[in-house]
Amino acid sequence: KPVPFIAVLDEDFAELAYKDSLWQSEDLDSVVDQDPQRAVIQQGPVAARYSTIVDEPVKDILDGIYHGHVAALFNRDYGSDAARVPVVEFIGAQPQYASLPASAKEQTAESVRTYQLPDALDQLPDLGVWLNTLAGPSNSWLRALLTVLVIVEGSSYAVNFVPRVLRPRPGHAATVTENGLQPRLLEIADDSGASVLTIERHSSSSIELTVYHPAVSGTISMSYFFVYHPEQPLTPVHFITEGHGIRMHKLYKDAWFDNADVPTDNSSLFDTNFRLRSDGFVITKEHVRAFCKNVGNRSKHFSVGVGGTLFAPMEFICISTMPNLLRALSSMALTNDVSKFVHLHNKYRMLDGVTMLKVGESVSSELTVTELVSTPTGRRVTLFIHLYRRGQNIATIESVFLSRGDVVDIDKTFHHVLDQRFTIRLGSEGDIVALEAKEWFVYREDVLARVSPGSTIEFCLDSKYHFKSDNVYSSVSTIGRAFIKSRSGRSVHIADVNFECGVSAKDPVVEYLRRHEAASSSLFDHGGHPLVPMDEVQLPPVKVPDSNWEYARISADGNPIHVNTYVAEIAGLPGPITHGLWTSASTRALVECYAANGDPERIRVYQANFVGMVLPRDELRTELFHVGMKDGRMLVKGITSKVGGDRVLECGAEIEQPTTAYVFTGQGSQEVGMGMELYKQSAAARDVWDRAEQHMVTKYGVSLLRIVRTNPKELTVHFGG
Repeated sequence: KPVPFIAVLDEDFAELAYKDSLWQSEDLDSVVDQDPQRAVIQQGPVAARYSTIVDEPVKDILDGIYHGHVAALFNRDYGSDAARVPVVEFIGAQPQYASLPASAKEQTAESVRTYQLPDALDQLPDLGVWLNTLAGPSNSWLRALLTVLVIVEGSSYAVNFVPRVLRPRPGHAATVTENGLQPRLLEIADDSGASVLTIERHSSSSIELTVYHPAVSGTISMSYFFVYHPEQPLTPVHFITEGHGIRMHKLYKDAWFDNADVPTDNSSLFDTNFRLRSDGFVITKEHVRAFCKNVGNRSKHFSVGVGGTLFAPMEFICISTMPNLLRALSSMALTNDVSKFVHLHNKYRMLDGVTMLKVGESVSSELTVTELVSTPTGRRVTLFIHLYRRGQNIATIESVFLSRGDVVDIDKTFHHVLDQRFTIRLGSEGDIVALEAKEWFVYREDVLARVSPGSTIEFCLDSKYHFKSDNVYSSVSTIGRAFIKSRSGRSVHIADVNFECGVSAKDPVVEYLRRHEAASSSLFDHGGHPLVPMDEVQLPPVKVPDSNWEYARISADGNPIHVNTYVAEIAGLPGPITHGLWTSASTRALVECYAANGDPERIRVYQANFVGMVLPRDELRTELFHVGMKDGRMLVKGITSKVGGDRVLECGAEIEQPTTAYVFTGQGSQEVGMGMELYKQSAAARDVWDRAEQHMVTKYGVSLLRIVRTNPKELTVHFGG
């Protein structure tokens, strides 16, 4: 046996330390082969005195300590007389009585206690006083549920959410129904008298907390179950996790859909050829105006229309596909508990050459799951949606979600990248030979065009990756098409891309194209120009609505964490949080106004990263910057933050340049009074002259009509009128 101390502090310190048998009795890593059967527990003299059984199991040793301790206390405090041991509901702190303030009304009848809270926030009772009042004058299951700090959740401990959920709220009322001296039911009603929460004991140990939620199909409910263990003084309340995910999925399906007949386990979502399709979403004038009013978008394109046409904001790409998106999210194939989903990212892309959505149009959508991977914080899921109008693909959406705390087996993880675009320029014959030597690059037989030096080729690809480990693919597949520009500017499909392989660390097709990709964008060195009105220092702040209910109705996203205080607080949130897509739409309205000069058609790509939490009544401020150019488009980045607080959203946009007209007025001679004869005869001509006259007088204090009629030799210009 080695000595139980370190003889000298030198390079052998770690080896000497791990050889110590005392260390081996506490740290399995120090035991040879990490074999617990080879650990030698070195007993001290006191322990050795009571070691009287050979090969005594550890369980028997610990049980002996436990029962010996109980027997010692029993003898010391009660003389080993069972009749002297008091009987209590559970071992905990004795109830401390504290009266409610006068603003809270109390009524007591036989077996029923009722409490009415005041409407004023500053008159509500203290949380501790309120919970003690609800729990009643004696220890009970209800007191345990309302006052213990920690509960058992599965195989771990968790903070008890019930006290936070039952905090006093203005205008709410509580009714406690008792059975003898024990509470049986606690019911909370809101200021309208509607029941919003109940807590009921069904048997000696079973407790059910039910939250009620208004939905399209009527009032729905969500139950949370507990088991009461009074014999466990530190944690008498255990939260039942079994079946919780299924109940949560049902709540969300009932909240999202008119009928709950939606598949719970749609594992076919993972089939690479599977698509969730929806048809027949018709954009209406009422829907557009209600949406714009809620998010603060005041563009005339959506209120009165332009050129006799009423358009729809970019967000209707997502609103029209919301049923598909929610059906995917409500599938237990993606998460065990849908309430754990957090929206991380959203990206809209209008395809080249297509126009904005219009009122009266009918659109359809097609959804696929393109990513399912595990991250240090949970399971990441990416949904990719194509939007169609009259059968033509006009837009795409990419939405990324995180299921907090969830993991997925590595053999089930995958990442599909759709609609990738790469542009390469082949400057020499050597570049052409290198490309044509790739087995995955195959010319089409029916196309005569071939690549020549100086050619620019655009690749449109879809890649599918399945993982063997975090950094290695078990399979790689990349397919797509290659296009070359003809002399007329038309894109000609000249070749196909088809590549598949097994285990690989990279995708050689994508790696090649990235190495040779022609730069299509450039960023400004100084970080970009701020985009603010000329007469202002910063963009105006935006006030978040007092409630999320209206946006939930308009967007068809009735997620309970956005509209139900109790569900949100049980999920650990400070209250109902504002939809991330509301913040995104509110910010994009500013991009539209200040970066696209009020022309929504110019915004071709818009993406948002949700980095912070927004609550009703928050005040937000956005900063916008022109940071670079890409293929002739403006690159705009934005940051939205709480006024005086944290950042909540980061956005980016690609904005087309405005249509430019070059007007050449000719080189004919001018003469005094030119155009005045037509001014007299034509109302249309007179209207043009008068508008120009009004502009010149207002801006410069100079009369255009006087110049034409009298040809003055001298004029004084007054800037600003």
